[in-house]
Amino acid sequence: PGESKTISVEFDESKLNGGNPVFEIEGWNVNDGVIKLSDTVANTINASADGTTFAISLTGETDKGTVYVAVYDADGIMTAVKSYPAEEYKEITLDAETGSYAKIMWWNYMQPMCYFKKIPLK
Repeated sequence: PGESKTISVEFDESKLNGGNPVFEIEGWNVNDGVIKLSDTVANTINASADGTTFAISLTGETDKGTVYVAVYDADGIMTAVKSYPAEEYKEITLDAETGSYAKIMWWNYMQPMCYFKKIPLK
C-alpha cells in the first residue's frame, strides 16, 4: 500500500501492423487493467530524408527535449548522429551516404517523448 513503480516499455512498430500498442498489467497487489499507450502519448515525429537532408516535424510538447537523428549501416552500426533542441519543424544535413536507415528519436531528461521513427535511406 502506498508504493508505486514506474515501468518503461518499448514496442517494435514493425510488429504492430499499423495498430496501437497495448500494455496489460495484473497481479495480486495491483488493479488489473489494460493501458492503451496511444491514449497517453500525445507527441509524434514525422520525418523524411532526401539524400543528406532530413525534414523533421514534431507535434505535441515541441518546446521540450532534444531530437537525435542517427544513421545506421546495413549491419545496424551507427555511422553518424546529430542532435538539436526540439522544435516544430527542422531541416538538418547529415552524412547519410553510407547509411541504410535512420532513427529519429525525441528525448527529454533521458525519457522518450514518443516512439522513435525509423526511415529507410536506400
